[in-house]
Amino acid sequence: MPDPDNFEYKLHVSNDLTEPAITLINEYADKVSDEITNGTIDKYIQEIIHEYESFAAFKENAPSDTVKSQLKKIKVSYSNAAELSARTYSNDRLLTLFFNVKTIVDLEGADNLIRNALDDYGLKYLTCRVPCD
Repeated sequence: MPDPDNFEYKLHVSNDLTEPAITLINEYADKVSDEITNGTIDKYIQEIIHEYESFAAFKENAPSDTVKSQLKKIKVSYSNAAELSARTYSNDRLLTLFFNVKTIVDLEGADNLIRNALDDYGLKYLTCRVPCD
């Protein structure tokens, strides 16, 4: 981890999460503390050390305290599709970096807007649709 004291794991999902996943993310600190207290984290550490040869150097002296300390410091958050949409729609530059954005104009509304603007400047005859008075 680049900055273990300020590490945040951000999960971005295209739809939404299941209830167990939401609970885990929202109660991450409590869940980790429970897993540390009941010995589950120590068990996982030992399993990893014994399963992967690259961790063989830790067989005699597992870094359990360091791992548990780091797990307690991690922050976890998530964003679902609605939140991601709200964030991207408010940032035009970001939208154009990732998406092909096309502006859609209501032609009738635009026509009326332009005709009214021209009429305000005395160009009524140029904007008549039917023979003008």
